[in-house]
Amino acid sequence: MSDMNKYLTLREVAGHFGVSYPTVSRWCDMGLIEYLRLPSGIRRIPASEIKRLEEHEIGKDQPAAGEYRQQV
Repeated sequence: MSDMNKYLTLREVAGHFGVSYPTVSRWCDMGLIEYLRLPSGIRRIPASEIKRLEEHEIGKDQPAAGEYRQQV
C-alpha cells in the first residue's frame, strides 16, 4: 500500500507531532486537518496530510495540553 492510500489514527498523528490526542481531535474539529470518518464514527487521517502539515509547520506553535484554560 502506498503512503497516498494509507490512513493513520489520531494517536499516530499525535505521536508524530508530539502533541496529545485531544489536540489532533481539536485540529480536525477546526478544519486544520482533512480526515475520513468511518461508519463507526472513528476518524482516520490520510498519510498525505502528514507531509502537508509538516510543510505548514502545524503543531510548532500550538499550546500544550491544558493551556486552553479560561483566565478569570
